[in-house]
Amino acid sequence: MSEKAKILVVDDHPTNLQIMLGVLGELYQVSVVTSGKEALRLAESLRPDLVLLDIMMPEMDGLEVLTHIRQSNWGRTMAVILVTADDRHETHVKGLELGADDFITKPFSLPILQLRIRNILARDQARKQLDQMAYYDALTGLPNRSLLADRLHQAMAQAARRQQGLALVFIDLDGFKPVNDTYGHEAGDYLLKTLAQRLQAELREGDTLARLGGDEFIALLLDIPDPKACHSLLQRLLEVVAKPFCYHDNALHVTASIGVTTYPQAQSTDGTQLLRQADQAMYQAKQAGKNQFCVFKEDLSE
Repeated sequence: MSEKAKILVVDDHPTNLQIMLGVLGELYQVSVVTSGKEALRLAESLRPDLVLLDIMMPEMDGLEVLTHIRQSNWGRTMAVILVTADDRHETHVKGLELGADDFITKPFSLPILQLRIRNILARDQARKQLDQMAYYDALTGLPNRSLLADRLHQAMAQAARRQQGLALVFIDLDGFKPVNDTYGHEAGDYLLKTLAQRLQAELREGDTLARLGGDEFIALLLDIPDPKACHSLLQRLLEVVAKPFCYHDNALHVTASIGVTTYPQAQSTDGTQLLRQADQAMYQAKQAGKNQFCVFKEDLSE
């Protein structure tokens, strides 16, 4: 790996922590904590590649910590190795049922510990690379259609539970084909990558920007109290798209036609219908002269 993997060691015995630091400190970025509550706080903020988690701890034991990690949004795929002096079969079964990736039984062989850590990290790196290819756009690094569909489904469920709104924004470029025809596909790729960075900078941390393909982007905006609440953002998106792109001393110019729809709605709807509504509103913006946004209304679908 290009940079050192981050490992969080959780153990209430200082001697064990010193041994772990001595063995792992030169190969990895190692952080240590002595309690389950500290482990959860640091794991959420640090997002380590691997957690070495002692089971036998006061207040909150390792199995309870593992349960919290797996139930969180940030820890579902985090690699966890349980470390314990309890070699009972039922303890191992319980840990694996809760989502542990491996077990190390105390006292353990340090070379075996190092090998297991290396194997877990290598497997996790391979999985991340597969996820990157399956769920992210190769050119811009943004979520692709598959990941967008998953996030949209989760966002709609969350909006329904919390009685909050969301907005789905369809962004289609005006004048992108002439850029490719005049300056070549490398210029077009540069424009798309730069635009992705510009659009992302305008969104909040919890929002999602995805690329559907070609010159089409989708923004999923969370916690929108009413449709008009995102109008100022839509105007900013139009402005950042219209700002010239400098490529080899050439100024590349495009604009955007933007369509937006919101959820929940009076009629039952799903993610596919929301995408179609945003697409219809975007088409209406193009028909109205481009370089503007249009909000979906029922008469558009008619």
